[in-house]
Amino acid sequence: MTRVEKGRNYFLSGYNCVQSVVLAFADDLDLDEEFLAKMSSGFGGGIGGLRGICGTVTGMIIVNNIMNGNITEDGKKEHYESTRNLVEKFEAIYETSTCSELLDFLELDADPLPRTEEYYKTRPCVRFVETAVEILEKNILK
Repeated sequence: MTRVEKGRNYFLSGYNCVQSVVLAFADDLDLDEEFLAKMSSGFGGGIGGLRGICGTVTGMIIVNNIMNGNITEDGKKEHYESTRNLVEKFEAIYETSTCSELLDFLELDADPLPRTEEYYKTRPCVRFVETAVEILEKNILK
């Protein structure tokens, strides 16, 4: 199964957008899936359902941080540049990285909605998950 398929399957099985992107890279991150799912759980819906930055973009940043982040002043500039690069690649496709703008045709409730067949028919989020995973594969994995 490809990472894109993994990300899609996680989303379609009820994980939020951030978790779906992060969990698609669990093997590469060498971290426990349960830990990754819990650590990324509050960022869905544009951070806690507030419809800020798209969760798939947050997921890309989390994966990039774990794989390439720095803990000292050295490398901070380059790491910020790599983070901006990921966001810019997403925005080049969708013109924004803001959840509320990506979902502008939906009524935006801060509370998570039940995952029903109708939910999946109206939400483009699975496509954003797939795109985020593809961007990471092309730009982070060496």
